[in-house]
Formats: sequence, structure tokens, C-alpha cells
Amino acid sequence: MLAVRLRALRIDKGMTQENLAGQAHVAVSTLRKIESGRVVEPGYFTMLSLANALGIDLRELA
Repeated sequence: MLAVRLRALRIDKGMTQENLAGQAHVAVSTLRKIESGRVVEPGYFTMLSLANALGIDLRELA
């Protein structure tokens, strides 16, 4: 599940939701919705930005 994976990766990198959202240029509310499972299929560019901010390949979020 994307929500669980994204949250785990963020925590493993020692980042808060605010840190990750800021580095990815994504609204904190958007990140919270993704991590809570309220947004099941976020946009491609949102996911690409999050992956880049985490320093991972986009496929690792799949």
C-alpha cells in the first residue's frame, strides 16, 4: 500500500511531513492525505517530486 510505504520511507530518512512536503514542493495537506490513504492514486508529478525529495527511484514507491 502506497500510504504505508511512503510513510515508512519518510521516517527511515528522518524526515517530518513538513520537511518532505517542503523539499518536494507539495502541500503538507496533500502529503498527509496520501499517507493517510485518503488519496489512493496521487498524480505522477506529485509522486515524482516526493521520490526525488526522498532520494529514491520512483519505482520504489510502487
